[in-house]
Amino acid sequence: MTESDLKIPREINQKQREKIIEKAEQRAMKKYMRSYNCAESVFETTIEILETEFNYTSKHPKNIVKIATGFGEGVGKYGLMCGAISGGTMALSIIYGYKNPANPSKKDRIGEKGIYKIFNQLPHRFIKQFDKTECYELTKDFYKTYSKGHIMQCQKITSKTAGMVIDIIIEVETKGIESLEFKKSI
Repeated sequence: MTESDLKIPREINQKQREKIIEKAEQRAMKKYMRSYNCAESVFETTIEILETEFNYTSKHPKNIVKIATGFGEGVGKYGLMCGAISGGTMALSIIYGYKNPANPSKKDRIGEKGIYKIFNQLPHRFIKQFDKTECYELTKDFYKTYSKGHIMQCQKITSKTAGMVIDIIIEVETKGIESLEFKKSI
């Protein structure tokens, strides 16, 4: 089992939680409007919110956001999994991923305290909010890519996804992995 380096107080109240989630949503929206793609916006916002709100010290290079670039618009505009989910999953992995992936057991991945429970939360919450996870399906009603409607749709998705990621992190840090359950699992 991996442990995060986060210092989130267990007694965080709902009002504080909502305020932090709102900050994440606003920051991701601003990044998206400044030409970051969906994956970059969610990924970098998550790291920044953890740094500013919870004194998290990232041990990664400042330009690490580059790893998210190719996931924009469903992997290089291919329309697969929404880049916001990909960016969020990468951010969760930076926090909760294994330092040595060769050592974990199946129990470490899917057991009561298995970390896959953390990653499983994001697509579930995303589908609950947006009904689909594929970029193409989420944006197909906008005939012209980068039209105002398309940009507003992606901005909303990016913003809300950043909030979901921060909410998942707060939940894990205040209640523990064992409080989570697999929502849908293969």
